[in-house]
Amino acid sequence: MDADIPTPDAPATPRRSSWWFYLSIAVLVGLFVIVVADRKRIRAAWWAYRLSQAADLQDRGYYLALLSGDDVTATIGYQYLSDQPDADLRCLAVYLMQSCETAESTGEMGLLLDDADQAVRNAAAVGLAFRGDRYGAMAVLKRTLQDTHSPRASAAAAAGLGRFSATLSCPLLVKAVREHPSALVRAQAVESLGSLIQSIDESRMNSSISGTDAEGPNADSASEVRRTPEDCDIVLALVEAMDDRATFDGDLAVEREIQSAAAFATASGRPADANGRARSGKDRSVGDIAAGVLSDLLGREILSNAAGAAAERQTLIDECRAEYARRMASRRLNPIDGAPSRGD
Repeated sequence: MDADIPTPDAPATPRRSSWWFYLSIAVLVGLFVIVVADRKRIRAAWWAYRLSQAADLQDRGYYLALLSGDDVTATIGYQYLSDQPDADLRCLAVYLMQSCETAESTGEMGLLLDDADQAVRNAAAVGLAFRGDRYGAMAVLKRTLQDTHSPRASAAAAAGLGRFSATLSCPLLVKAVREHPSALVRAQAVESLGSLIQSIDESRMNSSISGTDAEGPNADSASEVRRTPEDCDIVLALVEAMDDRATFDGDLAVEREIQSAAAFATASGRPADANGRARSGKDRSVGDIAAGVLSDLLGREILSNAAGAAAERQTLIDECRAEYARRMASRRLNPIDGAPSRGD
């Protein structure tokens, strides 16, 4: 009897397990494709993270070299490092952008001109000055210099412009000396004009500052010094700046470089300038900086109140032009790299 009783069929087993299996495989394949397609960005993000965690200089140099290998990895490294609280890492971000040749990299470096840390701002200014895209960097520095909302960014831009040729930067710096509302920016522009005097090659300096002809027979005669356009007359702008009694706090770009070099070489205190005056970060006026630049040009101390009356002012201008013309007439080597000038 029991053999004739039909037994019920066993319930069908759900097929969920096989469904989840195929879904997992599909997800893993998708992740693999993403990793393969975007592996460069993933590696760059990992290298940037490892660099931020590295304490050893050799390790930092290793990851920095990996990131600077191409534009993609350099850009990703910059985006990560520029947001770090450590100012040293933000300075390394400037180095990464320096190795990047994309159109956006120049603008990215310009953002660091307004960084809270002075060393980062200085690094960004120097990095922009030495970029291959000179005109793009000049446009960024010009826009930042003329922006009156952030004096610290404008001062950094003025420092960077001091490393360009006078043809490009002189009119911008002269205008900043005369018109910028911030005393710090005007003082930095004055110092940058002094840097132009010290570093530009012979032919450019003769054409942009004193107007003398490098090969002219009367290059060393003050009476033959031709007037240059007022918006690019460095000597006149410096003499006018001696009347600027507005004070500012902080050190200027060249002063910081001198201090860093002195601290590294001798571990000594604040250095003195060429005339023996102790540099101070406070209670200095724009006129004091202009007087120091003219003192370096003439080789003797010029007081900031030396250009009082009109006759005295013109005498000082003529003396500075004559000294400049004499130096340029006798100098036959490029002061930057020692190479013969184009006139030779």
